[in-house]
Formats: sequence, structure tokens, C-alpha cells
Amino acid sequence: MAATLSSIESNASNINAVITSNINAPLSNIQGTLNNIETSATSINAAVSANVNYPLSTMASTLNSIESNAASINAILTTNVNAPLSGIQTSLNNIEANATTINAAVSANVNYPLSTMAATLSNINSYSANINGILSSNVNYPMNQLRWGYPVEPIWTYSAVSTGPLAAGMVLLSRPVSSGYNGYIWGYFLSENDPNGNAFLIRWVNGTTVYQQMVVMNGPGTVNFVSAKTINDGLPASPNTTMAIQILNAASTNALYVVGILYGQVA
Repeated sequence: MAATLSSIESNASNINAVITSNINAPLSNIQGTLNNIETSATSINAAVSANVNYPLSTMASTLNSIESNAASINAILTTNVNAPLSGIQTSLNNIEANATTINAAVSANVNYPLSTMAATLSNINSYSANINGILSSNVNYPMNQLRWGYPVEPIWTYSAVSTGPLAAGMVLLSRPVSSGYNGYIWGYFLSENDPNGNAFLIRWVNGTTVYQQMVVMNGPGTVNFVSAKTINDGLPASPNTTMAIQILNAASTNALYVVGILYGQVA
């Protein structure tokens, strides 16, 4: 280390020269650059002025040009805005001038159909009887079918009052089915004041088979049944047979019985 220090000491002059050469030289260069900027300040200012103030002066010139041409610009605006307005005014004037013709055209094309409609209504009125007949035939018929399921208006039929004693199986009411028709039952009315009650059989024949529904009453009472669908739907009473209501058991002495059936015949 002592030798190294001794070497550095002996070369101090050379080391100082190298440092001076490599540090002071760039400093002198910086100084030179700064001197150049200083000497060129006027040119730099001129360049800045030319490139910054020039667009501003151009803008001013443009504004001056707009100002000087204001009359022409206004004329162009007036021509292109007011011209359509004047055209509209002309169209309105034409409509006004042709009001009579326009009214005549409207009258011809609106009132004519009204007069035709009046003639049509008059024809409808003159054929009202025929129209009503057609409506009655084609509207009322389906209405019955809608209500009762078949194109028929069923009717109620009632028995006379029967007084006990009555035999078991006695028929209290019967309705024949005409040839060419099927019999349908929509309801029944059963009433008795028998202290022992009774059972009622609603009976009909389909083909050769006897069908029946039984309604049991355990004491005096009344049953009134009506359905939009027949109780024998799909198995109607056949032509030339009988629909009937009968009692199952014997009726007590002095007991009163009344029955009814809501039925219809369909071809």
C-alpha cells in the first residue's frame, strides 16, 4: 500500500492533467453552447414569433374575411332558409285557391259511400223478415244445443198426486218415445211424505236393455234435479220404448207421492 501511495504521489502531476483534460473540457463545451444560444437569441425569438404569432394573425385575417363577407353570407342563409318557407306559403295559397275543388272531391268520395250505405241499410230493412228467419234458424238452433247438448228444448211433465197404499214397483209417471226419435232425460222431480220414505227408480230402455237410476229417500222429502247433460247420455231411450219413474217399495197408507220428468226427443 505504501508503494502504491508513493506511486500516486510521484504521478500527481499526470493525474491532475488527466482530470483537468476530461472534466474541464466538457464544462468549456457547455459554456460554448450557452454562448451560442446567447448570440443566437434574436434568431430564436424571431423563429418563435413566426411560428406562434403567425396562426393568430391568420385567424384574425379569417375573422376579418368573415366580417367583410357578412352580407354575402346573410344572403346565402336567406336564400336557403326563406326559400322553402316561401314554397310552403305558395302551397298553402294553392290549397286555399283550390278549396272548392278539394271540397268537391272529398264530398264525392265520402258522401257517395254514405249514400250507398243508406241504400244497403234500406235493403236490409226490406229483407228483415227473411234475415230474422235465417238468424232464428241458424242461431237459435245452436243456442239450444249449447244449453242442453242437443237441438231440443226439453219439457217438464208431472204426475197426478198418488195416495198410498201403493204397490211396490208401481209406475207413477211414464213418457213414450216416438218412432224415429231417441228419448233423453235432463232431470226429475220426486216428492213424498211417506213416514217410511221410499226409493224411486228412473228407468228407460236402450235396445233391449233396461237402465235405471235409483234415488233413495229415508223419510218424507223432495228432490228436484236438473242437469245440462242428460242422465242417459250415450244410452238414450230407444224409439217406441217408454221412460218411467216408479217406486221400489210399497207406499204407506195415506202417503202422498208426486213425480215429474224433464225430457226431450231427438231425431
